Amino acid sequence: MKLSIIIAVYNVERYIRDCLDSIFRQDLDDDSFEVIIVNDGTEDNSINVISDIVSEHQNIIIVNQENQGSSVAWNNGISKSIGEYLLIVDADDLLIDHRLKPLLEKALETQADLVVADFLELDDKEITRPVIAHISEEEHMFAFQEKNGQDMFYDLHPSQCYVWRTLYKKSFLKEKKLSFIPGIRYQDIPFTTECYIKACKCLKASQLLYVYRKRYVYPSFAANVKKYYEITIAISKTWELMSKCQLSGKMRAKLEDNVYANLVNFTRRISHLSNNFKVREGIFDHLRKNIKDLHFKNTIKHRLFSYVFCYCPFLFNIYRFLYVKIIEDKVIRYF
Repeated sequence: MKLSIIIAVYNVERYIRDCLDSIFRQDLDDDSFEVIIVNDGTEDNSINVISDIVSEHQNIIIVNQENQGSSVAWNNGISKSIGEYLLIVDADDLLIDHRLKPLLEKALETQADLVVADFLELDDKEITRPVIAHISEEEHMFAFQEKNGQDMFYDLHPSQCYVWRTLYKKSFLKEKKLSFIPGIRYQDIPFTTECYIKACKCLKASQLLYVYRKRYVYPSFAANVKKYYEITIAISKTWELMSKCQLSGKMRAKLEDNVYANLVNFTRRISHLSNNFKVREGIFDHLRKNIKDLHFKNTIKHRLFSYVFCYCPFLFNIYRFLYVKIIEDKVIRYF
């Protein structure tokens, strides 16, 4: 088996059929790959919607589990997979037609640990069959640049730690003991970061593979508090890679930059969404308890940020709130 495609399914009945249809437009023989659908306790008709597709293909496997989140579903799917390479696909996204086969062939040829492709971000209105067909039919050159994992890490934008743009060599994940942190969101950040740090041979593909569906859902801040607590774990686990992987020099500086960017963005978001001092304080305190030895060293700005965050929690809470509400919302936007 050359490839295992893993999809976590939870309340995606509007999207899952289009996702699966796109997978079976990749010019791959059914006996060369498997699709592992992990039913994460979905409460809608997602599985019924795709029942006809499942019955038509012998290479689709459905694994049922109680709702535990995508990280547990992905780990479960990986453990049951038999493909030499793995691809994780979000159930509301799409693969661009005919793009996966050459990527997989190159992965098998070179035995790269990771093959990282490009992607598009489109919203629901932009994702139509004619649009996807047009993108698929556009001329494209299949060009690959070989890099080591460290170089890939240096190029990694802290906000683009997406797991779905990469073909993973399963033996690499097993050898390096890489898996997703159970029960949290934004698990992409520590997982992708650790993959890049530990990888040896990587390929950066210049062609598009994936369409990421931007879904504009705005639940209340109160409904998202649990999510924000989970993000603190993702940030802290990323910071722990500093000691876990014994990073120094340029690698340490890069990880610090990425964690700093994620931390600034996270505290900005919390300060923007909540006017309640106590709520913000609870989330920031949870982050302090989880993230150990947070001492940025790269710049004076970094050092000052980490000092105030760690040792002046009251001042940090006020500072972030006022900075977002006055400087960012009024002064910066004005100019």
